Amino acid sequence: MENKNTIDSETALVLQTSKNLTEGAARKDLSTFDMSFDNTCQRVHYVSDIHLIQRIQNAGCRSKKEVIQRIVNTIANEAGSLLLIGGDVASDIRIFKLFVRMLSKTLHRNTQVVFTLGNHELWSFPGLQIEQIVSKYRTILKEFDMYLLHNDLLYKEDCGLLADPNTGTHLIKYRDLCQMNETQISDRLRSARYVILGGLGFSGYNTKFNANIGIYRKTVDRATEIKESKIFEDLYNRLRPILVNKNTIILTHTPKIDWCKEPKPDKNFVYISGHTHKNSFYDDGEYRVYSDNQIGYHNEHPHLKNFLIDSDYDCFSDYEDGIYEITSEQYNDFYRGKNIYMTFQREANVLYMLKKNGYYCFIHKSKSGSLTILNGGAMKKLKIQDVQYYYDNMDIMISTIKTPLDKFTSFQIRIADMVKRIGGAGKIHGSIIDIDYYNHIFVSPFDLSITGYWAFDIIHKMVYPSIPALLEKNCPEIFCEYVKLLEGSSENPLALNQQTNIAGLAQTYLDTDIYKASREIKKMQKLSTNILTSWYEGVPHSLPESCCRV
Repeated sequence: MENKNTIDSETALVLQTSKNLTEGAARKDLSTFDMSFDNTCQRVHYVSDIHLIQRIQNAGCRSKKEVIQRIVNTIANEAGSLLLIGGDVASDIRIFKLFVRMLSKTLHRNTQVVFTLGNHELWSFPGLQIEQIVSKYRTILKEFDMYLLHNDLLYKEDCGLLADPNTGTHLIKYRDLCQMNETQISDRLRSARYVILGGLGFSGYNTKFNANIGIYRKTVDRATEIKESKIFEDLYNRLRPILVNKNTIILTHTPKIDWCKEPKPDKNFVYISGHTHKNSFYDDGEYRVYSDNQIGYHNEHPHLKNFLIDSDYDCFSDYEDGIYEITSEQYNDFYRGKNIYMTFQREANVLYMLKKNGYYCFIHKSKSGSLTILNGGAMKKLKIQDVQYYYDNMDIMISTIKTPLDKFTSFQIRIADMVKRIGGAGKIHGSIIDIDYYNHIFVSPFDLSITGYWAFDIIHKMVYPSIPALLEKNCPEIFCEYVKLLEGSSENPLALNQQTNIAGLAQTYLDTDIYKASREIKKMQKLSTNILTSWYEGVPHSLPESCCRV
C-alpha cells in the first residue's frame, strides 16, 4: 500500500499531509468520531380524498366500522414516522371522528399524523364561521395527539440523538404567525428538521370549479372562498423567504393554482394536494408536486404513497457572509443539523464561524492568541494567527481541495457502484469502500491503485493480490456475481491498477498507513456538506487562483 507514481501535482500537494498523521489520529478513524448517520432523509407518506361516506355507501350491507377498519389497517401497515392526510376524509364529522379514533388505535405510536380539511369537511355546517368549524375538527384531532393545519406552520425540531421521536413537534398557529416578525419566525425554525405549511387553500383563483357550483354546499359562498384563499396566499408569500432554506412541505387540499395568483411551484418546496381527483406527479429534483394519491370515489383499494425529504438543517442559513463569534452550543448544533455525529466538549475561549459562498469554516482562538482549525471535535494548529487571512483565502483553499478530490471521488463512485451491482455494500468513507463488515477496498489517493483487504481491526489485516482473490476467498456469493458480471462487461473497475490473477496468497499487513490517508480524505470529503475542516499551509500562495479553476 505504498505510494506509486503521483497522478496530479495538485493532488500530491494537498494529500501529502496524510503521511504525517499520528498513530492516535489513525486509530480514531474506526471509532465513533465524526461518524455520519444514515438517517439523513425523512420518509413522508401521504394520501388525500379518501371519501369514507361514499365507501360506506358502496359497501352495501357491510358495517361502516368494517369498511373503515379495512382502510385503517392498510394505512397503519404502510405508514412511517410522518403521515399527511390532505382533506376530504368524510363530510360527516361523526365518521371523521370514528376514522381518527380507529386510526389512532391501529397506528404505530411513533407515527405523527397531520391533517388538512377538505371542502367536504365543511358540508355539514351551514351558518358557522370557518374558524368555528376548524375548531371542532382541531378538538377531535388534539384528543388523539394528531395535528390539523389551517393556515398554520408545523415543524419538527432537533431534540438530540437520544430524544423520543414524538418530541420536538411544534405548531405555530395562524394568529401567532401574524404577530411574529420574520426574525422571530426564523429563530423558531433554526433547528427545524422539516417544516409543513398547511391549510385547505380554497379555490379563490378557480373561475369554474368553485363555491358558485356548490363545492362547499351552503357553508361557504364565493366571496368567503376568495377571502380564505387570499389569507393563505398572503401567508405563503410572506413565509417563502424564510422557508426557502428549510425542508419545506406545502400541504393543501386544493392545488396551488386554485389559491395562488402565481401557479408555478417554487424550487425545493414539496407540494402535496388533492381535490381534483386527477392524479398528477412532477419531480425533476428542483420542482416537486405530488398530487398523485387522491383516492377519489371509485378506488376501492386505497394505499399510501411516499417521498423523501432531507432531514438536515443549517442553523446559520440566515447569516450573511462574514466572520462571527459563536458559542460551543451553536457549533454542536450546526453539526447536529448536518447529521454528523461529533462531540465538542472543550472549554472554548473564542470560536469563530467563517461563512463564505455557502461554505463554512470553524476556527478556535486560545487565550494566548493561537488559532486552530476545527474538524468536528478535533483541532489542528494554524501557522498564521489572523482569522481574516483564512476568510480571505477560503475560496482558494476550497478549490485547491475540491479539484483533485472530485477526480478521486468520481473514481471511487465507479468502484462502489460495481461493488453494489455484485451484492456488496459499496459504502464510501474516506479512502475505503466497504464490501461487507470485514472486507474492504482501499483506493490510493496518490495513484488510484486499489487494494482488497480483510480487517479484524485497524491492526490485524490481510491484504490480497487482487479484488477477485479477496472475493473468492471471503465472499463466495459476491464472487459468483462478479464472475457473471465480468463475462458481459468490457470494463472492470475492480481490476484497474492491480493484478487480475486470483492465485496469489494473502499477506499479513499490520501497518496503519491506509487509515492515515483515509482520515485525511475523510476530512476533505466534508466539503460535500460545505464544511472546510483542513488547511494546507502555503497552498494559497503556491497555487494562484487561476491555477485552481477546472
